Amino acid sequence: MCHHTTHRLAEANARDILAVQAPGSGPYLVGGHSYGGCVAAEIALVLEEWGHQVGLVLVRVSRRSRCMGGRTRMKHV
Repeated sequence: MCHHTTHRLAEANARDILAVQAPGSGPYLVGGHSYGGCVAAEIALVLEEWGHQVGLVLVRVSRRSRCMGGRTRMKHV
């Protein structure tokens, strides 16, 4: 799936998160498995771009270099 589509999906999910957990009540915790992990990482970037604090991004069985295109400050553990 292309980055553009993933980013749009992440923006939609970030809006949903903010609708449930009030803006400013972070830090926000997001996670996902496989492609969902790529989306979760992108959601974290979107939330940070919008000025929100992200406390944890959990990515399970995803290759961050492929899904993030090298745009991350996350550590591989």
